[in-house]
Amino acid sequence: MERTSENKSHNKNSFILYHDICESVSELTDEQAGMLFKEIIKYSTNLTQPNPTEPTGLNGLNGLMKAVFNPFACHIDRDFQRWIGICERNRNNGKYGGRPKQKKPSGPQTNPVKPDKDKDKDKDKDSINENTYTVVSYLNKVCNTKYKPTTPKTKTLVNARMKEGFSVSDFQKVVDKQFEKWGSNGDMCQYLRPETLFGVKFEGYLNAIPPKQKLHAGDKPL
Repeated sequence: MERTSENKSHNKNSFILYHDICESVSELTDEQAGMLFKEIIKYSTNLTQPNPTEPTGLNGLNGLMKAVFNPFACHIDRDFQRWIGICERNRNNGKYGGRPKQKKPSGPQTNPVKPDKDKDKDKDKDSINENTYTVVSYLNKVCNTKYKPTTPKTKTLVNARMKEGFSVSDFQKVVDKQFEKWGSNGDMCQYLRPETLFGVKFEGYLNAIPPKQKLHAGDKPL
């Protein structure tokens, strides 16, 4: 992660956990959840050091545990970069005597301005862009790819699935499932891409039964 000599990153003493990615922890035992939380704290603390080191591995985390850890790491990375940007902006403002002061209106005050609907639309767009960033970052982390969250087609696909009621956690489950299924298949790994994963078959991928759980002829569902 890039740092500047003027960066006060070691002053950051907290991080955020999001509800939509905490759902996956329910699949873990109490012991596994404890191990996971320790690694999350270690990962976040490392970022705040003056000279952070690149993670060399996750102690005791593999398989399901590693898959659950990845979305937490993506969120921590994203929030840390946002925090660095705020610190840099405040530092620049300080050079010029702080945030510019707003002039008080002179003369008689007018009626309050009605809420700007366009601003609400902009907020919705920011939320959609943030979801796309989170989803694509997770895809790149799991599949070792370099897709851009700014690609129009990708943003359209993620937005379409979100409007259908799917969550960021659903996208992450699809990525995990299809990577486990296609990741080691030379012919199929090429389809670990937004166009395929987040397209019209998204719901099918999300609800597909893993191979080890598929029923054989004559078997009855439990």
